[in-house]
Amino acid sequence: MGWQKRGHSSISGHAFMIGVQTKKILANVVCSKECDRCKRSATNEEKAEPHPCPKNYEGSSKAMDSDAALELTIRMYEEHH
Repeated sequence: MGWQKRGHSSISGHAFMIGVQTKKILANVVCSKECDRCKRSATNEEKAEPHPCPKNYEGSSKAMDSDAALELTIRMYEEHH
């Protein structure tokens, strides 16, 4: 898992599943706890216009890596079974 910043306080992270034999990326996921556009709208007490919101994670930053690994494992299983 890679994070936006070190430690367990980052608002975003990314993970890759790499094939043992091929050494190629099989799947990836990006976890984001915030969206700048939504955050800015909430600060100005406005409704955010429709947009591709990157916010897709609600848990703690510490749990982000294990949740991402589980998501990748489930995704690979569902795609190949």
